[in-house]
Amino acid sequence: MSTTLTLQPDETSGVDNYITNETDQSANNYGTDTAIDAILASTGPRRILLKFDLSSIEQGSIVQSAVLTLTSRTTYSGAQVSVHRLTRAWNETESSWNKATSEINWTAGGGDFASQAAATYTPSTVQNGIEHNIDITSLVQEWVSGTANYGMLVKCSSESGQSVGLPCHSSGASTVGYRPKLVITHQAIVYGISGIAKFSDNEIATLVRAWRRDTGAWVGDATPNGSTGAYSIITPNTPVDRTIFKTGYRPLTHGPITPVQQ
Repeated sequence: MSTTLTLQPDETSGVDNYITNETDQSANNYGTDTAIDAILASTGPRRILLKFDLSSIEQGSIVQSAVLTLTSRTTYSGAQVSVHRLTRAWNETESSWNKATSEINWTAGGGDFASQAAATYTPSTVQNGIEHNIDITSLVQEWVSGTANYGMLVKCSSESGQSVGLPCHSSGASTVGYRPKLVITHQAIVYGISGIAKFSDNEIATLVRAWRRDTGAWVGDATPNGSTGAYSIITPNTPVDRTIFKTGYRPLTHGPITPVQQ
């Protein structure tokens, strides 16, 4: 069963900023600004830093879709932007072009991020109130699978020229619908084990049993062929890693532990 999660935090809980090396601005912080821009301004680029809290999604879940929505804040000449996974922790109200936090510099000015873009997007129209939907499914899957979530950086794919790109509203926008939004459809995995159990010399049963960590319930069952013998497997609330049989029962074989889509 799939679940859809919509994240659109306000200024208090949202984490976003833009950084720039425009003239005399490389040390400035704009974490409380109502704008986040991925543009080429007249004297240098601006890049967006953005992070969403994904802690409500169980690690290892299957991300079926993840769409980032940014809303443009003014009329501008659109240009392709790229989304990159950030590789260093940063502070919303301390980060700048030069620094990730007040005490830690970026490895290089402009942010520490994966060189390979996780997604690219080319806006057709850039005007105030226009939504721009960017598919970042693969990036969110990385985070949900265990890669550290330091957020993302959005920049013009080609940082040459000027007065082009995607200027957007931040989480501080007074209009709720203009704030950055991430909509994720995901599916919890079922931790399960399957195998063959021998109950006597002539009685063999196939077992399929799983513990759903998200719902806290068992899924499936097994019955010995021609026997009323009982068994128990797995301690609830722990990852499935072995099969435990009642005294006198012994497993012949058991299959690998693999995530199973419900």
